Amino acid sequence: AILFMTSMIRRVTKGLTFGASSRAKKDKHLKRRDIISNNPDEFSPSTSRDVVDPALLEKTDAVRELLHITLREHFLFTGVSDEDLQETISSMSVLNASAGEAIITQGDGGSTFYVLESGDCYAAVDGKNVFEYTRGGSFGELALIYNAKRAASVIATTPAVLWCMEMRTFRQILSTSHTSQVMERCRFLQNVKLLEDLGTDQISKIAGALREVDYDAGQEIIKEGDSGETFYIIKVGKVKCTHLVSQDDGKSVKETILMNLSDGDYFGEMALILNEPRHANVISLTPVKLLELSQNEFESLLGELTPLLMNQMRMRILRSVPILSKLTDKETDRISKKMRVQQFNDGEYIVTEGESGDRFYIINEGNVVVRCNADPDNILKELSNQEYFGERALIKDEPRNANVIAQGSVECLVLEKKDFEKVLKSIGQEIEAEMDRRSNCGQASAEAAPVTVTDIPWSQLKHVRTLGTGTFGRVKLVQHKQTKQVYALKCMQKQQIVSTHQQRNILNEKDILLKCRHPFILQLHQTYTNPNELFMLMEIIQGGELWTFIYEKQDGYVPRNRIGGFSDSAAMFYSGCIISAFHYIHEMNVAYRDLKPENIMIDSSGYLKMIDFGFAKTIPYKKNGEIHSSSYTICGTPEYLAPELIQSKGHDKSVDYWALGCLVYELICGRTPFAHENQRDLFQNILYSRKTLKFPSKFNVQAKDLVQQLLKQEPTYRLGNTKDGVDEIMQHKWFKTSSTFTWEDLNQMNLKAPYVPTIRGALDTSNFDPYPEDSHVVTYRGPQDVFDEF
Repeated sequence: AILFMTSMIRRVTKGLTFGASSRAKKDKHLKRRDIISNNPDEFSPSTSRDVVDPALLEKTDAVRELLHITLREHFLFTGVSDEDLQETISSMSVLNASAGEAIITQGDGGSTFYVLESGDCYAAVDGKNVFEYTRGGSFGELALIYNAKRAASVIATTPAVLWCMEMRTFRQILSTSHTSQVMERCRFLQNVKLLEDLGTDQISKIAGALREVDYDAGQEIIKEGDSGETFYIIKVGKVKCTHLVSQDDGKSVKETILMNLSDGDYFGEMALILNEPRHANVISLTPVKLLELSQNEFESLLGELTPLLMNQMRMRILRSVPILSKLTDKETDRISKKMRVQQFNDGEYIVTEGESGDRFYIINEGNVVVRCNADPDNILKELSNQEYFGERALIKDEPRNANVIAQGSVECLVLEKKDFEKVLKSIGQEIEAEMDRRSNCGQASAEAAPVTVTDIPWSQLKHVRTLGTGTFGRVKLVQHKQTKQVYALKCMQKQQIVSTHQQRNILNEKDILLKCRHPFILQLHQTYTNPNELFMLMEIIQGGELWTFIYEKQDGYVPRNRIGGFSDSAAMFYSGCIISAFHYIHEMNVAYRDLKPENIMIDSSGYLKMIDFGFAKTIPYKKNGEIHSSSYTICGTPEYLAPELIQSKGHDKSVDYWALGCLVYELICGRTPFAHENQRDLFQNILYSRKTLKFPSKFNVQAKDLVQQLLKQEPTYRLGNTKDGVDEIMQHKWFKTSSTFTWEDLNQMNLKAPYVPTIRGALDTSNFDPYPEDSHVVTYRGPQDVFDEF
């Protein structure tokens, strides 16, 4: 199946049932899952709020207390701070309903959540009374997540007073609060001398891990002589640092005040690198709110601080080398970690003129002189700590043009050419050409201008048949008239795109796919446009959706287990394909945001292809001249949504690791971990996953641990989002239980796939349902410049 179309409520991928059996069409449990999405510009922290008549916002203390109790007990407000909850209550407006009045109507779109102050209401589904509400009751909570269609009507039995919360206002409160909190914490951390060399991403990770702790006035926070493990920042309040001095009588001690600290100050930072007793007492002078982080937590996020700071120093020097200056941060980091320490004695030749060079050096400690054989008494240059030499050896096969000699003892950091080539997977002129290309476009590789890979005139494409239809148009099988090469052509109507506010998503999808060159990611070849439509020319994938093999084609295809899903080896193979693709796009800082079997296809060799990048987004991203480290758009498929997406706490690529945990579970069990027919209960299961995540008794123990690590509520500590990134997932013990699986063999496509589909030629469409060929294209009368970047 080809599952490409993007739409806000329902994409082609969600509406098609390629090769679906009649059983699948009748059984609601086998239904392909719809996505949810909101206007991507609607929930930015900078978005202004709707203006509400102040009179509608006025509340008595009794009403505020009722609303506080009701919201605090509601699952959707789990984790909402008291400050945000109070602001939410303040923004709720009153609604007076008459007896018999419909407050919400089944099937309508909704964006309002209600709390009943007085009166009675009842819920009705298809005209049948199913539930009654009294004082303190609430309904319509899904509308705070996305524009969900109302599952029931709610009608006032008696005159009723209700308090209303609009989705846009609620989510804007949460996104603004989260952004302000992160920015404040980052500012605090950037003032810590010990952390000043850390990068923005690293500071953001620490900021996300800080815990708020409250102390009363006069409470001891740190005791002199105790083991030090925790670092503190004062968010609000004052503390004093004291030292106890023994008096001459040898019996009494006197407290000496060393200093007083207040908002934004910090203490205990040496606990991040040293395991030694505390040198002072710290006691609160006022009620204090502290942000704290332990050494263990820091190291799980970023590794040990001392080597981390050393690595940051090496990276800073590497960035100053002209031929390396255009490498991405991640490439530079990898190169830095390949460097080793080498000692040289006084007078020793580190580099000898005329010899072939294959090493690059950074001086860690000491001094060197540079001389030429033609004039050995003349010192051409003197170099000392944190300066470098020999960089051309990384890209040129040429003899050294001078001697470099140690002056006294010298310690260097050395990078060998073979390690450099291994990191970048290219050599010699190829590296140099890549550096030139990046330099010409003025960007790092992760932001390089995408290029098309074919140049096929529109007139050379011959329509063969329609493969699927959806909200934005259709996907067609087309063939190049001369070469007979076949492609999938994704056709999207501009009017539908604009009416659902998806212009930015479509452009993101195009830009990201044009950058991607990975065996497990759908290849976009070329784009076209006309006054009414946009077109993407893509590779054709003929093996069918992964979804089909989980839920429909269960016998004689992919090997299965006894708990409803694939065998361990098959689940490992398919998971590995997705992890490899994630490793690739996350290196580009791209979050996929809609992982599920419906968006994964099996190619002719039995390997997987990730498709449908309509929700993919580069994070961090620039908007209005500012760098944003989190996105607040609600998008994805409900069964795979991470908690932070539901709660509008801001998200990054770590939502992909949560979705990966759901997928691994689904591959092994044949169902997702939090699935429920009622979407309200589904979201509640996700937010309470510590209690609701259950495993069958025969679920592989190592696979269970992997899923649990991926499904951590706190994204900061989610596997894949800590110090070694996706490599931590790849090194998980589950992947070591197989005697045949290796990442190298998988990436080189040397492993035998669990199932290889039978493809009867380039025009084989046996995995696609028939669709009518006639299509109506809506005339687009809006401005064309919104699609200029396409």
